[in-house]
Amino acid sequence: MNDHEEFYDGREQTFVKHSVLKRYLQRFAFIIGSRWNSITYVDCFSGPWNERSEKFDDTSFAIAIEQLRTARQQLSHEFRIRRFFIERDRAAYTKLTEFTKGITDIE
Repeated sequence: MNDHEEFYDGREQTFVKHSVLKRYLQRFAFIIGSRWNSITYVDCFSGPWNERSEKFDDTSFAIAIEQLRTARQQLSHEFRIRRFFIERDRAAYTKLTEFTKGITDIE
């Protein structure tokens, strides 16, 4: 799998989703950023769901933030990133809110 193989034992669908995010989101954001000055990332049912990393490294929202930041660093102009995370489950929403409180460089 990868260097965080233990995070995905029994979570193969999550592994596939995260692999797609890691492989394509940064490239997609760079393409958008090459033409426009902003991107809005929307994640429905954001979770976290059965996360095993204390830093949320095995969640789609943390992976997306990392990939979008990397794309922004590669661009030669100011690139605004907005995020919109949607979560209905109250416990997951609470964890998601705590994670996002530390994000100050993305709206």
